[in-house]
Amino acid sequence: NSLGNLNEEFVYMQRDFEEQLKLKEDFVKVSAELETAIDENEQEAKRCSVRITGTSCNIKDSDEQLATKCLKVFNEGEIAMSKSDFKRIRIIGKTAVVDFNSWSARVRANAYNRLNKGKRQKIRVQANLTKHQFGLLQWTQQQIKQQLTDKYGNDLSNLQRKDNVFAFAN
Repeated sequence: NSLGNLNEEFVYMQRDFEEQLKLKEDFVKVSAELETAIDENEQEAKRCSVRITGTSCNIKDSDEQLATKCLKVFNEGEIAMSKSDFKRIRIIGKTAVVDFNSWSARVRANAYNRLNKGKRQKIRVQANLTKHQFGLLQWTQQQIKQQLTDKYGNDLSNLQRKDNVFAFAN
């Protein structure tokens, strides 16, 4: 009888364990879905902003100084922009993050790299991505660069424009 009781208890514990495992799997799935939704919401909030690297903007600059410096970057880059296009400018590390009042201003700003490609400027305008999205972008770029290196060797400067996916990156 005690062996039968132990067997019943074992079966009960096994069912309990399976239920707990199922709950954990459900929790992990819901957690991943929530993380994705949060990231998508955060990216949507960053939709009308860009990151500018290589500027003379400093964390000690006033809002007016930041607006003037960013406006100078765009105007020197032949991008029609005015201070009224800027909603907010802040410094994160050595990067200026510019929030625009409209999507059309954001689109104009995004043209900076393409219009100034051959000018050898250290300034770069990029989409303001979430950490997750930026990590995916970096991983993808590394994978593509590795495939191009495997195919063409380490010197990718001689690639034709159609083969060099980085020629089209913003």
